[in-house]
Amino acid sequence: MANTSNIAAVLKQAVDSGDVPGVRLRLVQPDVAQKDKYVRQYRLRNWRDLIDLSMTPSAHPPTHIIWPEGAPPFLLARSPEALEQIADLTGSGRVLMTGAVRGFASLDDGIRFANSFYIFGPGGALLATYDKAHLVPFGEYMPAADFFSRIGLTKVVDGPDGFISGPGPQTFDIPGAPPVGPLICYEIIFPGAVTGPRRPDWFANVTDDSWFGPSSGPYQHLLTARVRAIEEGIPIARDANTGISAVIDALGRVKASLPLGKKGVVDSPLPRALPATPYARLGGLGFLLLLAACGIGAFSRNARITFPPRGNSR
Repeated sequence: MANTSNIAAVLKQAVDSGDVPGVRLRLVQPDVAQKDKYVRQYRLRNWRDLIDLSMTPSAHPPTHIIWPEGAPPFLLARSPEALEQIADLTGSGRVLMTGAVRGFASLDDGIRFANSFYIFGPGGALLATYDKAHLVPFGEYMPAADFFSRIGLTKVVDGPDGFISGPGPQTFDIPGAPPVGPLICYEIIFPGAVTGPRRPDWFANVTDDSWFGPSSGPYQHLLTARVRAIEEGIPIARDANTGISAVIDALGRVKASLPLGKKGVVDSPLPRALPATPYARLGGLGFLLLLAACGIGAFSRNARITFPPRGNSR
């Protein structure tokens, strides 16, 4: 009876884990068409959409605002005016997290670029940057670049001439909320490769699914994020340029969302994380142990089967 009560208590805690007190997320979904995202004549309009959506009045003002992958239509470090507006947006108590292209000088290659994630604290203070580690081949970098350049293929999509990759999953402390683990675009699809040495209490997954158009791609991407939440026992704030933006709890349930192709915001509390799941602790080893146990069980069963002596069959 005691064991049954303990199991029931654990299950109840998992189902009713609740929300993190004092944290109000706002996911901004600007719904910018891919063809218009970096066009010079639309840059100011796209930037103003980000600011205006972030400032949308609410009964529960957001404490942490998230913009999608590559949201600013220019290099933030080269726009003092944009940084001033971020300082105004964050004010004295807000945090802004955004995907952005980051440019920096390299002694060997001149200017290089990274698909990055910025964390701005109150007053627009830059607290941390994270560079995407799992880059998309042919989209964000060219595998076997020397070979393909000989046949005139440099990159499939427009944009910077290849991104540099970051060191892998990291966890960052942020004001007013538990430690966060940024994941950019399809970094969320890799099981067992979404957390670093330090386990975060939630993931901020920023993406630009406009590449998929009105197809099954954004829906599959969302479902994959839900699987990662279940595997790790970690909630996810998923912010997409054109959708589907959603807050997902540690059991993979969508708590709030905005559909594909709609401009707006998702305002939601931050669900609590659960204790590390067996998968989070063991990874693929747990599955291998299960297979081994099944194999041993099958072998043991066959070993106990007795066959009649030869010559006695009729």
